[in-house]
Amino acid sequence: MLTHRPPHTHSARILRFADADTVVLLIEGLFGTWTTHYVRLEGIESFELDGPDAAKAKAFRQELNRLLQGRDVLVHLTSHGHDKYARLRGRVTVGDSDLAEEIVKRGFAWHCTAKQSAALHAATRTAAPLAAVVITGCNIAKDAGTLIVMNGARSGTGTNGLGRADQHIDAAVKATNTTPTHAVLWVLGGVALIALVAGIIWLVHNRGKLAGLAASLATKA
Repeated sequence: MLTHRPPHTHSARILRFADADTVVLLIEGLFGTWTTHYVRLEGIESFELDGPDAAKAKAFRQELNRLLQGRDVLVHLTSHGHDKYARLRGRVTVGDSDLAEEIVKRGFAWHCTAKQSAALHAATRTAAPLAAVVITGCNIAKDAGTLIVMNGARSGTGTNGLGRADQHIDAAVKATNTTPTHAVLWVLGGVALIALVAGIIWLVHNRGKLAGLAASLATKA
């Protein structure tokens, strides 16, 4: 284990895999506390459990659980809050190996940026006629500009297709960025609670002065 860890890096243990690109970790926090979190592995994409390749997704999950369940790891969290699926994002290290890279090497997933992944999920959940747009090619594309876009029987990387893909990407990213995170809500709630407690303490310590001021005002009235 590292003696001097980078910020946001924690000891953790693999409880199980939700699918090939999402792992459930028991993560060490402050004061020796441990909490369970779903962590979306950065840089990869795999088959969905509710998609057309659900059988592959389940088989991959089963094999990863067999190989890695219970292993002690390090997790470097790259997000400051949960996404809409209640997951953190991060990179997991098993010994000297990057977990995502090992999963790709075994053929259980392929390389895919977060922006491409958002576009893929947005495209598959869009109402008709855009529901026919299927975005693939995360395993060969290095950025959103080289996504393969297929619309019905036509396919290619033309301007119209890429424009449609960019719309999906921007909409998905905007929706994610405008959603308040659990962390922000906790911070705001904590600030409000501190302010309330401070106000009560001030009132208790100054109740004599306040009573005198109220009596003085009553006399003048």
